[in-house]
Amino acid sequence: MEACRARGKGGVLRARPVPDPLPWRDGQREGSGVEARDAIELAKRYIRERGLDYPVDELVADRFEVGWSVYAPVEVDESDPMAFLDMPVGRAVFLVGDSGRVKESSSSVPPRQAEDDFIAEERAADGMLDIEWAAMQLKEEGAIQSFTIVDTPHPDEVLAAEASEMLEPIVQQLALLGPPGWARFEAVFTLTVSAEIARLRFWVDGRSREATGVPEPILELVRRQRDLAARMSAGPWWRLLLNVTNVGQMAVNYDYGDTRFPDEDLLAPEHYRNDLAAYPRTDVPEWLEDHLGLAPESLSHGNDRIAVDEVEWVRHHSTHTTEKRLFGRKHRTAWHFSAGGPGTTLTLELTTEGKDAPPPQAWTRLVDLSRRHVEPRLVDEFADRVRRGETVEVGGLEVHQGGVAAPGGSLRWPAIGGARIADGQVRVLQVGTSEPAFSVPLSNPNAVLIPALFTAITS
Repeated sequence: MEACRARGKGGVLRARPVPDPLPWRDGQREGSGVEARDAIELAKRYIRERGLDYPVDELVADRFEVGWSVYAPVEVDESDPMAFLDMPVGRAVFLVGDSGRVKESSSSVPPRQAEDDFIAEERAADGMLDIEWAAMQLKEEGAIQSFTIVDTPHPDEVLAAEASEMLEPIVQQLALLGPPGWARFEAVFTLTVSAEIARLRFWVDGRSREATGVPEPILELVRRQRDLAARMSAGPWWRLLLNVTNVGQMAVNYDYGDTRFPDEDLLAPEHYRNDLAAYPRTDVPEWLEDHLGLAPESLSHGNDRIAVDEVEWVRHHSTHTTEKRLFGRKHRTAWHFSAGGPGTTLTLELTTEGKDAPPPQAWTRLVDLSRRHVEPRLVDEFADRVRRGETVEVGGLEVHQGGVAAPGGSLRWPAIGGARIADGQVRVLQVGTSEPAFSVPLSNPNAVLIPALFTAITS
């Protein structure tokens, strides 16, 4: 899930004179950032110079990567359940960079998104100042008379601002549905053009309770907001998530389906088909393709890919290591996936830290796709060849009509009790014994196919 992914860089970047000298620019704090008190003073100057109607007496500053988020805390009478409606949900927030630049944002924009946009602008501004200095030098030399550097707002900026404004009445109407004394609420809207799901939950005294339903007038506001958001380059969101406190702080997330939706927010396949027909997308998430019954054309990671029908071998496994240290042990797991075909190989190797760390999502996705769309085909192909009298090599084993041969021995089919995967090995079992007759490493190409292949041949 990505917070407000379609939002543009925000604001207009213009050539500007270097800010007045400040305490951190005297060389004594080289390489360090603006202090909180300096950021607050810069925000106050910004507010006063523009004549903004904004309280400046009790500003506070929260640090992020390249500066400070400066704002006026909102006080509310928590004993009055109607007080929330009088609060400005989209209050101004001032982002102050270590460069001295100030940008006005809104509390209705997710803080992480606003900060990421500001970080990108600060990095771009470094280059702009270099251009500005060079232009001034040329002007002094008489090469040019004047210069102007203007970056016009991206259309997504305007649409994102309008979409954010449309959230305020939605939030205010949802607040009316809460019980007395609620501290915060979470609302999740799942929408397509033909169906929708709405969930609303309030927290009171540390306990949560789910609202009985969301009225149709509020749902209509949400539909209109999605219709507007659909005009942005990322297209319409599929889930809108709102997290609102009783002091007017709001976090907004637009979910475009980067990861699978929770079951309670998942609509039937036909509704996503209807939505894709109304709003075509260049990229459909792979999990949604599966939900719609669409087989993927390729396995891919980053810029590497291999067509599903060209895969001739596959392997996936994990290796866990433990390192003894002075203060305990360090656990590390390496996750391996690879698949190959004529002249093409896709390889993924990732590492996680911790004894019980879950596998990386990228690894899990490739393994899942392989198990559903590649391995069944390979098993069928190998089984057919064996039935025709061929001997095939699979995972380090020679498999034929009579049985299986390996460097450690051979068995006829009546003596084989199947195969199972354990401890990074594929173990071939012998009827009547609990110990494996022989084993091959799971890291061998197509070793993961052996249990299913034995079943296909003997059934």
